[in-house]
Amino acid sequence: MKPMAERAGGAEEEVFCSEDRRRQQRYRPDLPKGQITLEDGSVHACDVLDVSLGGASLLTDAPGAPGEVVTLGQMRGPIIRMQDGGFVIEFDDGR
Repeated sequence: MKPMAERAGGAEEEVFCSEDRRRQQRYRPDLPKGQITLEDGSVHACDVLDVSLGGASLLTDAPGAPGEVVTLGQMRGPIIRMQDGGFVIEFDDGR
């Protein structure tokens, strides 16, 4: 994985976590195909648009809703925002 700015050749892009407002570099995965698991245990395919230490932006047909906790690989956290064709999740930090 490389930082988004290195791949695009443009200005550095950052994401702000809703809870602590830290700036975190976003990355586009080399292999964007993945799976998410919703709270009801259903598994859905997704494309990872970008990922940071704080969360991920996903394209998916999964019927998620804001506040629902989803699992992506070994990371989990709530959906914090819906977007066209998917949603954004914020990873739990273990607290």
